[in-house]
Amino acid sequence: MPSEDAGVQLILKSIASLNVQDVGRQVLEYLNAGYPGNRLLHEMGRAMLWDDTNTQVLPTLSTVFEEWERSGGSDPALGGGHPARYQLLVGLARYATDIRTNKDSGHAFRRRKDNGRCI
Repeated sequence: MPSEDAGVQLILKSIASLNVQDVGRQVLEYLNAGYPGNRLLHEMGRAMLWDDTNTQVLPTLSTVFEEWERSGGSDPALGGGHPARYQLLVGLARYATDIRTNKDSGHAFRRRKDNGRCI
């Protein structure tokens, strides 16, 4: 990742373009480069809410935000310092990409062949 901003934009572009194959690797590269997960988490959350596909993403986002905060703490009894912390963001990025592929998604426009309207 050449920069934090470029990394965030690449990940968000992968989510928007339904690139589920690469988004997990990109998130790990971003985090392993030392860039802050908090910013990435907030940017992904914002994108998911903006593109909400009627999948009720708020409970998922709430859980990931809570677990991210807990795992960043110092108390191991609450999950602090958990070695799988990065997997929360990898999983969220893959989930965000996956929900956009839902055939009922209002965001993923499909053209009707009979008259070219978006449905």
